[in-house]
This record gives sequence, structure tokens and C-alpha cells, in this order.
Amino acid sequence: MSESRLQEFYDRIRADLDRTVKFWRQHSRDPECGGFFNCLSKDGKVYDEIKHVWLQARQVWMYARLYNDVERFRDEDLLQEAVRGAEFLMQNVRDPNTYKCSLVVTRDGKAIKIQRSLFSECFYLMAMSEVGRATGVEKYKKEAITMMEKITGWIQSHGEGLGIEKLPGHRPISSLAIPMMTLCVIEQLKTMDPSLNYDDLTDWAIKDAMKHVQREGTVILETTTNDGKEMGGSAGRLMLPGHSIEAGWFLLRHATRSGDQALKQTAIQSFMERPFVLLPGCRRLEPRTVGVGHEALVGP
Repeated sequence: MSESRLQEFYDRIRADLDRTVKFWRQHSRDPECGGFFNCLSKDGKVYDEIKHVWLQARQVWMYARLYNDVERFRDEDLLQEAVRGAEFLMQNVRDPNTYKCSLVVTRDGKAIKIQRSLFSECFYLMAMSEVGRATGVEKYKKEAITMMEKITGWIQSHGEGLGIEKLPGHRPISSLAIPMMTLCVIEQLKTMDPSLNYDDLTDWAIKDAMKHVQREGTVILETTTNDGKEMGGSAGRLMLPGHSIEAGWFLLRHATRSGDQALKQTAIQSFMERPFVLLPGCRRLEPRTVGVGHEALVGP
């Protein structure tokens, strides 16, 4: 790719980022109850006042990360929006005893739904960590580290404490989302404080992610058995290119820092490049069958 073509992409990305941040800053802030409206129409009108915790936390993280890392966003008002969002999360979405976070809350922060997984908690951690990095305020850093302790416990106990009932037909599986998000939050915490050590957990997450490289490295399966074998049935054939690429991103970041060339090649070729290619014999499903933002492929 020529330098001029590359610059064209940079310019488009910069313009899209500026346009997007302007839109959300103009329309999403809730000055009365705190946090952000996240159900917005194209013209910025709020069509539903419920607040989704994943999006609340991601918006807090994004504002703080832009403030921290992008010079043109070094804006105290932007940072204060992130801080107000972090306070809304701390005051409303986390159970003070279990540290479980809501999935959806009312406009004023009352819980509507709690998910039996650890993903709301992961995004909550990311928000607190980045705001702690931006402000230097210890309570946000402590909140992030404490949440990491809870997440690590849930991972190591195979979900004990998450409210997942083990039904008679349940079979243990390995889900790619768990090691993927584990690598994500470890990287986030080390960005906040490089002295933090999660080496053992990192090694586990990489090994667990590698279980999903199946069929001689040609596919990344979303779920496998706990010992890394391909499962039968439709669940065992599911591929989510979005998850594969996202996992590859975190694996590549780790491989680049650690100098692990073999992992680097696997991250690029198996997790990132191949999901863009439709495998022979696979059929494309409608996006609505697997949720917004991902498109599934089901193998033969």
C-alpha cells in the first residue's frame, strides 16, 4: 500500500472519530441522572431512557482513553464527562457485596437485568481503570483492581458465584469469550499500572484461546470441550469472526510485547486473516441469528 493511500485511510478514520465523538458528546449525556443515554436515533433523539451497562462503561473508557492518549482530546470537560459516568456506574450498577454488575438499569440507575456472566464486570473494570489512569484518583484504581480479583475468582472457579445453575444436561465447555476478555482486562490494568503482575493468568488465557484453533488451524471455533476438542452439534460448529479477530488483536498485542513470534503468526493468520475468508462449504447466516455486530459461519 502506498503512503498516500495509507494517509487517506488515516484521514478518514480521524474524521470518523471526530464526527462520532461530537455526536455522542452532544446528545448522549444525561445531566439530570448521570451516565449516558445510549438509545439514540440518527438525529440524536433519545428513543429509550434505559441504560445498558456495557455501553455506559465503554463510553466512560473511550472518553478517558481519548483524553489520555490523543492530544486533540486533552479536554478537561471530556474528562469530567468520563468521571461523571464512572460515578454513575459506581453508585448504581455494582452490588456492594457480590461485585456483580447489572446488565441494564433504569435512567436513574435501578437494576432491570443482571447477566449470569462476567462481561458487565469486565467493562466496568476497564472504565474504572482508565479513569483512574486519567485522574490519578486511587478509588478508581482500587475499584478496578478489586473487580479484577472478583473476575479472576469467577474464572478459576468455573463460574461459581455468577448464578449459573448447573442443570442435569449441562456439559462443561470452553468459550473463546472468556480468555479473550481476560487478556483484554489484563492489558487494561497493566496500562494503568505496569507493575501489576498477572503472568499466570495471562499464560492460562493464551492456552485456553489456543484450544479454539481447530481443523489444522483453518478455523477458530467459538466453543470447544474443556480439553480442547471439537464439539458435536451446531454449537460446536459456530464461528464468530468478530470474536476471532478481537481475540487475535489481544493475542497479537501480547505476542508483540513478549517477542513470541509463533504466537504472533497464529494471531495474524488464524485469528485475524482467515475469519475474513468464507471457508468452502460454509454457509453465511443472517446476522440476526447471532446478534448485532457479529456474523456467524456454520461449517459442514
